Amino acid sequence: MAHTVTLAVPEQARAACRDILATLPEWFGQADANAAYLRDIADKSTLIVTDASGPLGMIALDFHFETTAEIWLMAVRADRHRQGVGRALMETALEFSQGKGCSRAMVKTLSARNPDPGYAATRAFYRAVGFRPLIEFNQTDPTNPMMWMDQALYGSAP
Repeated sequence: MAHTVTLAVPEQARAACRDILATLPEWFGQADANAAYLRDIADKSTLIVTDASGPLGMIALDFHFETTAEIWLMAVRADRHRQGVGRALMETALEFSQGKGCSRAMVKTLSARNPDPGYAATRAFYRAVGFRPLIEFNQTDPTNPMMWMDQALYGSAP
């Protein structure tokens, strides 16, 4: 099935965010966090993958120091996992970031210190599209250990 990746306006981003996160309660099951995503997404550059049925996935980018693109939020409808939607989003997001002059891309996710199989798949996806572990946070909440992964853009050294 053909799909299209487009840059969303804020209201499109909010609607896609709300609809897609609702299909992913195991990743996005915290009401306060979801409310923050819906509130703050208007300030991000958001790409949405759609087909005739509507939004399938989204990636919201935040830019730092004119050099770094942060994957602030990425989500693909549960019923569209492993169908190329995430890869299409990521490829477009990295090209978009390079076009803005960024030389690095980063993403924050749950570290392997938490054995959640969903986040193991998330980390595997990020590795498959070129991200590598950068730093693990020493946090006070052992149930929520976070890490940054990064990727060099423009073919610079990893």
